[in-house]
Amino acid sequence: MRADKPEGRRSWWAPRVGSIAQLALLRWYGANVVANFPTGGPALGIAFDGSSMWTVGGNNTVLKLRASDGAALGQFPVGNVPGYIAYDGANVWVSNQGTVSKL
Repeated sequence: MRADKPEGRRSWWAPRVGSIAQLALLRWYGANVVANFPTGGPALGIAFDGSSMWTVGGNNTVLKLRASDGAALGQFPVGNVPGYIAYDGANVWVSNQGTVSKL
């Protein structure tokens, strides 16, 4: 799963293989992993709001991480079986099984 910064030089990845309990920040010009930040569980979805990364966890929560250093800024409950996540410029939206959560 991938979320690009607006300038397109960095991307955040939630790996599907190996350790799925981490996010990776990649710099494309060097194609090297810059940092890995723990998410406490599988990162099922990821969104970027301009300053923070939001990850959908397997425990019906969304974790907010500061993009610059991966510090956890909050964990928010959402509906059952969360999956996709999106940022619309004002709110974070999470699709759940039969519902949508607005953060």
